[in-house]
Amino acid sequence: MTNAAGGPLLSAICVTASQITESAGAGLSLHSNGSRGSTCSHGFGAQAGEDSQVLLGVGPGLDAFAAGALVEEPHLGAATSTRWPAFDLSMLAVGIRAVSSFPLQFGAARFGVLILYASRAGPMTRDQTADGYVIAQIAAYAVVGSQAGMSDDLLAPVFENGFASVARVHQATGILMARLGIRAEEALVRLRAVAFRAGPPLGAMAADIVAGRFEYESEGEH
Repeated sequence: MTNAAGGPLLSAICVTASQITESAGAGLSLHSNGSRGSTCSHGFGAQAGEDSQVLLGVGPGLDAFAAGALVEEPHLGAATSTRWPAFDLSMLAVGIRAVSSFPLQFGAARFGVLILYASRAGPMTRDQTADGYVIAQIAAYAVVGSQAGMSDDLLAPVFENGFASVARVHQATGILMARLGIRAEEALVRLRAVAFRAGPPLGAMAADIVAGRFEYESEGEH
């Protein structure tokens, strides 16, 4: 089931996010002037998760937006999960066991989150994390374009081309892991950081690294 208040393109992003990451559900929400509203949700547990965060005022989406970084809870309700006990209970009640939230960012601006809901406990895989970052960036472009008055027809090519970059992000992550001797999570963080500083979208920077057009220098990055 898909619930949408943000138009067909953002609804399609929610659906695709759930499918590509093999999540039970996905939700997109926007934050503006201290308020938060659900834009779309798709799949199992997603709307319940969006509603719970609005009602409780806590949860992974709010934390990811505040921090501007991925917030992941792979074991909702476990003794180690103490950040949002009421949210944990609401998710367990509908069969959700893990959540991951990615901020929507455009340059230095931050204006929403993508949340992935899993019916099985455990952390995301490297590929799921990479996909989540790419999808969050695509959603950010769609939101900015929509706010600038662009129609879904004009934004659709950005959506389509963006998902074509998923494989390139995976490849670039592997290259950085091998070159720098680091874990996948750190490689993704560094890829995002260099794309932010250099200016191009994450997928474009990944393509440059894969093609050898950009040499990542480790000095000064530690």
